[in-house]
Order: sequence, then structure tokens, then C-alpha cells
Amino acid sequence: MTLCKMLEDHEEKFFKYFRMTRFQFNVLFLKIENNITKQNTHFREAIPPKEKLAVCLRYMAFDILIIY
Repeated sequence: MTLCKMLEDHEEKFFKYFRMTRFQFNVLFLKIENNITKQNTHFREAIPPKEKLAVCLRYMAFDILIIY
């Protein structure tokens, strides 16, 4: 189970972690899903697009915390 899936059950924790609501996350995900989706290869499985978005948002949210 991924962290993103675990946080989906806890709205407050989700918001603190990603700095957006689950609804906002899902709207953004639907807008960019096709752009960040890759195919699996014989060598490795592609990172799921939701995981990519979660890592990116967490990085950006953490960077904002450090700056301020």
C-alpha cells in the first residue's frame, strides 16, 4: 500500500502532507494524467501517474515549508 492511498482515508493528514484537498488533487490528476503516464517495459514497471503527482506535490509542499 502506498502512502498516497493511506492518506486518502484521512482528509486532514492528506491536506497537511500535500497542501491541497483530495478533491483538488483528483482534479489536478485528471488534467495531467495523460501527460505523465508512461508504459511498462520489459526492464521495469512504470511509476503510476498518481504516485508521480504525489511525489511532485510533496516535494513542492516541503520546499515551501523550508523557504518560509
